[in-house]
Amino acid sequence: MDQDFSSVENLIKNIIHVFNLYSDRYPIEMTQEQLKEFIVKELPNFVKKSEFSQDLLKQLDNKEKEEKYNLEELFALLARMAQTS
Repeated sequence: MDQDFSSVENLIKNIIHVFNLYSDRYPIEMTQEQLKEFIVKELPNFVKKSEFSQDLLKQLDNKEKEEKYNLEELFALLARMAQTS
């Protein structure tokens, strides 16, 4: 942890670092498959406790329309998952 940053700033930096592990690109952009892998591996308790998260995983299985998710969308999904678990 960088001591020049607050605990919240360090948390945000760590989240971005983990997103980068699943993303192929910078700026961060994930495919549906990458996002699903991230959610399943990194947020298992949110998935268990949140109907929103379970519904999101079902939507990500839909390959008819391949979407990409940017950093802003990822943070919005993460916030929604946290609020509903």
